[in-house]
Amino acid sequence: MNGFGFSRPKHLVKTDEISSVFSFNCRFSSEHFQVLAKPGNQDFARLAVIVSKKTARLATSRNYIKRIAREVFRLQQSELSGLDIVVRARKSFTHSDYAAIALELQLQFTRVRQKFPASRPADEP
Repeated sequence: MNGFGFSRPKHLVKTDEISSVFSFNCRFSSEHFQVLAKPGNQDFARLAVIVSKKTARLATSRNYIKRIAREVFRLQQSELSGLDIVVRARKSFTHSDYAAIALELQLQFTRVRQKFPASRPADEP
């Protein structure tokens, strides 16, 4: 699973997998996001993004929030290898907020890396 792609195996899809990340109870919060993480069974990072209708009423807004979260994750996934991550949107945002939002989510992923430094690096077999 090398590269910057976000293929199907890198998605957390099953309810049990997502629930296990919630029950691990390692959370990092910011104004717009809550990031939950736990060490996974894979050599690569996996992601689930949750945006409720309460957070963003329009489907286009929910899809935009998910797209931004996936893109920031995609660019940093090599540094997050071995982790299962759930990003939960707490507050909606617009296209004009992109730079600040991307920076905020990068900061959350940095905090996750600091919490789990022993995760499997992508360079090692």
